[in-house]
Amino acid sequence: AKHPSALDTFDRMVAAAKGKKIVVFLDYDGTLSPIVEDPDKAFMSDTMRMAVHEVAHFFPTAIVSGRCLDKVSRFVQLKNVVYAGSHGMDISTPAGSLKQNNPKHETRTVDEQGNEVVHFQPAQEFLPQIQE
Repeated sequence: AKHPSALDTFDRMVAAAKGKKIVVFLDYDGTLSPIVEDPDKAFMSDTMRMAVHEVAHFFPTAIVSGRCLDKVSRFVQLKNVVYAGSHGMDISTPAGSLKQNNPKHETRTVDEQGNEVVHFQPAQEFLPQIQE
């Protein structure tokens, strides 16, 4: 009861969500990785990475973090999730999954493996202040 598991009530959650779309939002520090004294050593395990990868095959999945987008995506290393860095101020999605009609803040790039990536920065003008 102290730490309830969504797996224990999964059937009830799916039944309650019938006709609705389930989306998974996960924090990085303390959820996907342990809390450690040195934040640069907060690595997620390979088992956790595989679990998130599998969940993302069934449900749209986003990793939301206070960390900058580059750092959290380097730590997670998955291509099938949405990343929201800087508490959602900087968002990167697998290409084509971003459903918004205003491309003003959208940049499409290609990563090192040749995959198209969409970066969405709705508060782009504030990023220099956030990075300070």
